[in-house]
Amino acid sequence: MSRRKQRSAFDEVSEFDRGRIVAYREIVEFRKIGSRVGRNQTTVMRICDRWMQEAEWSVRKTSIAWSTLDVDPQTSPPPMV
Repeated sequence: MSRRKQRSAFDEVSEFDRGRIVAYREIVEFRKIGSRVGRNQTTVMRICDRWMQEAEWSVRKTSIAWSTLDVDPQTSPPPMV
C-alpha cells in the first residue's frame, strides 16, 4: 500500500505547482507530470489547457490593443542636427 498522502478532491493547486506543470509539459507526458507533482493526470491536463487558453487570450488582447491605437506612421526618421 502506498504511503503517499492523498489530496482532497478540491485541494487547490498552488501557483508554484502550476508553473512546474507547465514547465514539465514541454518534455514529459501528463501521467508522469502528475506523479512528479502529486496530482491526477486529468488535473494536469486541465491546468495545461487553461494555461494555453490564457496565453492565446493574452496575445489576442495585445493585438487588439495595438490595432486600435490611433498613431500616424512615421515615414522617415527625424533629421539629425
